[in-house]
Amino acid sequence: MKKIYVDTEYVYEGMFYEKRMPKESDQKEIIQIAAVLFDHEKGVEIDSFDILVKPVLNKKFPNFFIELTKITEDMVNKKGVSFPIALNKFVKFCKNYPILTFNNDYNVFLQNLKFHSINNPFKQPFIRVKPMLKNFGINPNKYSSGNLYKAVGLNLKGHVHNALHDVRSMSQAIHILEQKINL
Repeated sequence: MKKIYVDTEYVYEGMFYEKRMPKESDQKEIIQIAAVLFDHEKGVEIDSFDILVKPVLNKKFPNFFIELTKITEDMVNKKGVSFPIALNKFVKFCKNYPILTFNNDYNVFLQNLKFHSINNPFKQPFIRVKPMLKNFGINPNKYSSGNLYKAVGLNLKGHVHNALHDVRSMSQAIHILEQKINL
């Protein structure tokens, strides 16, 4: 079965004042959207999607965001597109495949749709991977999408909190976990 795995990187007001991960109540503005199309029958990534988004609400990035993601304002100014353009490209990439995310990225998309007064183009909420981890005997609070590969003994190069790295970590780990259950 082919599935889309998506992750976002975003800024939120709390990042400007303290080094902390987001709370549910934070307004999160997407800066990066990345996804992979993973074929679980063949065990391979078929295609990838990675786009930077120019912010509207937070044009300056907090130092914590830059440290965490390695994404700079200069990178986004040079290569970024507007959220509506990025969203349109992402929706086309997803086609009608099921969309999985580690935890709350669907809600992050909903917030950004609201910021831009755009109707929800997704037919259903994304499937959350984090709650599924218990079914595989993995503590869901011990891992993020970016380091989930460690739970299955993979060695994956890349930078945790780069959304493309994180979806590769998640898709490959889920593939291995599903294979173990199907044996």
